[in-house]
Amino acid sequence: MPLYATSTFRKSLERLCESPRLGYATCPKDIIKQFSRYTVDQMWERQARVGEEDGVRIIKLRMPNSGSHQSSADGFRVVHVVIKKSSKVIFLDIFPKRGKYAKSTANDAELERYMETFASEAASNSLLEVEFRNNEIVFVEKAKPATAIEIPPQLFQEPTSEAIETSASRLDEVRKSFTVNVIGGQAVEADRFQEEE
Repeated sequence: MPLYATSTFRKSLERLCESPRLGYATCPKDIIKQFSRYTVDQMWERQARVGEEDGVRIIKLRMPNSGSHQSSADGFRVVHVVIKKSSKVIFLDIFPKRGKYAKSTANDAELERYMETFASEAASNSLLEVEFRNNEIVFVEKAKPATAIEIPPQLFQEPTSEAIETSASRLDEVRKSFTVNVIGGQAVEADRFQEEE
């Protein structure tokens, strides 16, 4: 199941992990424990929904803080999006219920900002993929997908003998009118250049 993170989530996680004495250092391990054991379908069915539209659910998950021995009621809140059709989960933000960076909840204005950030970063292909490695969360920037190029269907058709003859005669015309610069510095007609090779 592909996991992604917005810049808001990455900044929040970094802030929580930068001071181990605050009791937030186990945050990555707690996230991995919560998100690696469930399928997208199970995440989709979680009761902590705060919004839903067109097959996209915003969920605010209560998560324990194992470093401070806090239950899910007092631990972290992970705000994330579950897109059932494409089986994707996007982390929007994380915050603790207790301690220095405590926040009671994410209000409607914050949820709207989270979704605006998500929409903007998804459109600009700047969401980072999330990988779980040895109780660490690693953000990976994937190569940008190539721009789709529309190829005309006639390129896939077998050429007719008439088309081949037309192409060959056109190539001869181009060769006759074209001059090629030879390494010696003098311009020579293409026909002569071909013969000299």
